[in-house]
Amino acid sequence: MKLRSYDEAVKAASKALDLRPGWGKALYRRAKAREGMGGWAGLVGAYDDYVQVLEDAVDGVVEGVGKGELEAVKEKIRWLPDRIKTVREKEVEGAVGAMGGLKT
Repeated sequence: MKLRSYDEAVKAASKALDLRPGWGKALYRRAKAREGMGGWAGLVGAYDDYVQVLEDAVDGVVEGVGKGELEAVKEKIRWLPDRIKTVREKEVEGAVGAMGGLKT
C-alpha cells in the first residue's frame, strides 16, 4: 500500500468512526493504516487505536474484527512501544542533525 493509500485509509476509517464511534472494524483498519504510515506519530496513533480495540471487546469479541486479528492486536500492543521508542529516537536524531547544519 502506498503512503497516499494509508492517508486515505486513515481518513476513511476516521470518518466511519465519526458516524459510528467505537466501531472495532474501523478502529482496527485505522490502526493498521497508521502503523503502515510509520513515523513516531503514526505508530503512537496505531498503538492507541489497537488498545481501544481491545478495551471495546466484549467477552473477547469485537464487531468486525476476527479472533486472529484480535490476537495480532495483542501482539502489536506488546511490541509497538519498543518500536515507537526506536522511531522517536531516530526522528529526534535526524532533527537535531538537520539543525546542526543551520547557522545562527
